[in-house]
Amino acid sequence: MDVCNKVVYSQKPDDLEVVRSGQKGILFAYPNPCIFVSNLTIGKKSSDFKVQETQLGDNYVIKYGKNLEKEIFLPKEVWEPLKKALENFRTNGTIKGGILLYGVPGTGKSEVAKVMAEYLGIGVLEKGVSDMLSRYVGESEQSMKKLFMNEILKEQPVVVFMDEIDWLASKRNFERTESVTKVQNNIMTEFLRLFQDYIISKKTPVLFIGTTNAKLEDLDDAFKRRFPIRVYFASPSREAIRYFLEKSGKTTFDVKGKKMGIDELVNYAIAMGISIAELRSDIENNDFSSINMNNSTNLRRMIPFSPISEEDVFDLSTIKVDYQFSITCDMLDGKRRVILPNFPLISRALVSTWATMICKKQVFDVLPSDNLSVEEIMIGLKQYSPVLLLNFNSNREAYPLIILSERLFYEHGIDTFYVTTDQSFLPDIVTTTVPTLDITNVSITDEKVKTQIVKTVMRFYGINGDPKDLMYQINGSMKKSDDISTFYRVLQHFIMLNSEIGIKSVVEGETKKKFAWA
Repeated sequence: MDVCNKVVYSQKPDDLEVVRSGQKGILFAYPNPCIFVSNLTIGKKSSDFKVQETQLGDNYVIKYGKNLEKEIFLPKEVWEPLKKALENFRTNGTIKGGILLYGVPGTGKSEVAKVMAEYLGIGVLEKGVSDMLSRYVGESEQSMKKLFMNEILKEQPVVVFMDEIDWLASKRNFERTESVTKVQNNIMTEFLRLFQDYIISKKTPVLFIGTTNAKLEDLDDAFKRRFPIRVYFASPSREAIRYFLEKSGKTTFDVKGKKMGIDELVNYAIAMGISIAELRSDIENNDFSSINMNNSTNLRRMIPFSPISEEDVFDLSTIKVDYQFSITCDMLDGKRRVILPNFPLISRALVSTWATMICKKQVFDVLPSDNLSVEEIMIGLKQYSPVLLLNFNSNREAYPLIILSERLFYEHGIDTFYVTTDQSFLPDIVTTTVPTLDITNVSITDEKVKTQIVKTVMRFYGINGDPKDLMYQINGSMKKSDDISTFYRVLQHFIMLNSEIGIKSVVEGETKKKFAWA
């Protein structure tokens, strides 16, 4: 049996004692198992840093720190593969390659990476762009060699943590000749060689953890092959947001002049796509003014902003698709695409509320500015099933989003509703094969139908007041007309003027005012 290279312990082993990772008093031993020889083994007393996990349904609360004073909330899709990788490293002293944590900003990637390092207790080397890059030719490559051949070999077993690693991992460009590009190409090539020769091939006891906000498709393919364990940090779930709101001890919150209960604020935060970092900061400062959809980089769930009962929800199945058939909840089975050609704000409210409340679907809104890949969306949607996607496209810049939605439909069975007032932006394959659900194909001579539409739209956009009062205003504006387009036009104009959460969308017709969420 080999002599221990390094042992991390809470209680020092006896000389010549056989030790194993995970046994009482031994946090980490390498090789595992091994013989502890006091004058040959590097012994390290574990720090006071503690890590404690508690499972709450499909999520984990990870408390950490000297007194477990800090915590993070992670879905099982994040924590379980990471914990498995940590346990494999603790048992075997190595894993095949590195771990890459990626996703949108503010989701806790850097925090989790540091917790993982402390979880093993073997020591951490933190490296950033300033440690590696130099203005002088060849110095960057020498810094990289020094990291692998001196620091890492001296400290092993060790965790190497590289935050915002996209400075290193971006795709190499061999066609451009600028000096900066050459330096980036050279340092990436050197990193890949050293990582392969000294870490993977020799099975060196070094755990590389990198974090990035970049998209996977923007990272170098060779780099990704060396980081096979890739974990995506998705937008926070309803459970995560509720957990931190309830921990604050408060039951009401002042959000931009409006008092919100926990349920309302959970809905609002989800609709805005807020990150956990933003939410925790807002709770700590008791200031929610930063919640703004324009700044969001997370998937947004479309849910009624204010509570509404099922009997008050307008039944979308009463409208014929292409004047031929009704769309029912059973038909939303991953095989459905529909075009909504009129009144986008009202279409969004009617579809989202009906699908959420009646069909029990999770509805997400995707905009061209979101700039998400198919992989990122799918990983983000793993915690939700079944799913319906609303695709808002109003200009030619939305074309890549349309292609993305088509891929989601064909490759992953995601029902997609295209909300647009100009079908010329849609490709022929969509306009010639996808049926149209025109919300103007409904009679408003029935006051109950009108009331349901008004109430559904008001509750979706969080408009306070009695729907009867709005009905009175609309009827007065219509002057006893039963024209459905006039009804929707007046209603949509009212939404834009009165919605407390606002609209991020280009709207049709004579209304030129453009609103932003928040």
